[in-house]
Amino acid sequence: YGGGLLGGDVVELEVEVEAGAALLLTTQASTKVYRTKRDGIAATQSLNATVDDGGLLVLAPDPVVPYESAAYEQRQRFMLSPAASLVAVDWVGAGRVSRGERWAFSHFASRNEVLRRSEAGAEAGAAPAKAVAVDAMRLSGGAGLLGLDLGRVEYDTVVSVLCSGEEAAPVAERLRVL
Repeated sequence: YGGGLLGGDVVELEVEVEAGAALLLTTQASTKVYRTKRDGIAATQSLNATVDDGGLLVLAPDPVVPYESAAYEQRQRFMLSPAASLVAVDWVGAGRVSRGERWAFSHFASRNEVLRRSEAGAEAGAAPAKAVAVDAMRLSGGAGLLGLDLGRVEYDTVVSVLCSGEEAAPVAERLRVL
């Protein structure tokens, strides 16, 4: 068995990308989330990232894979300076599909917030910030959770990609044509 998250686990990560730097933040494998205990407390993860002018953050993890009866909540907040760039991938897998656990988790929640500091006062570090994107996903239920009638097609992944800033523009353009 590999590692994974259990109900009640709390993971908190703070990241700062300094001016002109680039950071690829990824995982070595999918994030497995095991079933919750009787108390139903979710495993939680949070990421607070700051990207300074000329900086680029690429968040490209493997998917979160909640197993049957698992509960997971995630919050990711990206604070961007006026000339910072971000590409963030957030995705969830259906579970252990080969074991018949397609979308059989208890609940999955993810919230991504992209904020950008205004030009005025950005150097001061306390510049006002404006939300430029908020992406929230909440899935709950059990087996057959996403049982949409799509003919013979069954989807095993839900994905969001957030792109912001000049260096992320080529990625956003490529995604638009897919």
